[in-house]
Amino acid sequence: MKAVFLALTMLFIAGCTTQPIKNVDDHAVFNANNSMTQDSLGKHIHRAASQLGWSIKQSNAGHMVAEIKPRGKHFVAIDIYYDNDSYSIHYKKSSNMKYDAEKNVIHRNYNNWVANLVKRIDQSTFNES
Repeated sequence: MKAVFLALTMLFIAGCTTQPIKNVDDHAVFNANNSMTQDSLGKHIHRAASQLGWSIKQSNAGHMVAEIKPRGKHFVAIDIYYDNDSYSIHYKKSSNMKYDAEKNVIHRNYNNWVANLVKRIDQSTFNES
């Protein structure tokens, strides 16, 4: 009986380490001065991502790819699309993150990293002077 309980507990814990991927779609940008342009939003995104350890590659106007390699064990790449009043963040690829394309799940840290990025971008754009 103990062995069955232990096995079920381990399966439950293992299942809790993944979550559905949460993409960010058309997230509105609020700016106190109403002066946001696509270029200035791109600069805010780049700065916010860099502060959190993401490396940024500009793909073209309104699109960049951000990558992060925390502790050298994991890798995540995201697409960031933006214009002058909103941005979107979509999963691109990863390694060592328990990604399952069929179930659309990934290690829970991925969603935390993206949520932190959204928060940092929002703080940066809102507080622009």
